[in-house]
Amino acid sequence: MSFIEQNLNKGEKLDRIAKPFLKPALLALIVFVGTTIAIYLDLTGSNFFGVDKSNPNTGLSLEWQLLIFLISFFFVVKFYTERFFNEYRISDQRIISKAGVISRNIEEMSFKSIESVNVKQSIFGRIFNYGSIVISGRCSAMIKFKDIDSPVEVRKKIQNKS
Repeated sequence: MSFIEQNLNKGEKLDRIAKPFLKPALLALIVFVGTTIAIYLDLTGSNFFGVDKSNPNTGLSLEWQLLIFLISFFFVVKFYTERFFNEYRISDQRIISKAGVISRNIEEMSFKSIESVNVKQSIFGRIFNYGSIVISGRCSAMIKFKDIDSPVEVRKKIQNKS
């Protein structure tokens, strides 16, 4: 049971659950596994990719492979941490966002307080159907659902409730 589900008001029911987008995490995982295999093969002296070891101008050097490995490892950890520790929920009374692993940042807004719901999508977001939603409320209140699946559908759901 998630943190938000444990802290609902009496009689409040969850209507929609939005999770951060999974495809960037999968891409980073594929790059991470690929560079791990390439580094292993390079360190064991295997000629699996047909790279001529006597010619230094062929293939990526070990330093570049390690750099790609570290960058992809960072993104794998970042994406999976966001995926499994950030929660975005729409209940029948309010919108709730929880972020954080060690520290917690919880934001909520009742449907009466919503003034605008905006969708932000990049080109890749339009192709792969993901994006961010920014929900603005009275004064300077704002909740952001970052990189979620089907943001237009979530926006419609929020607008129909408010």
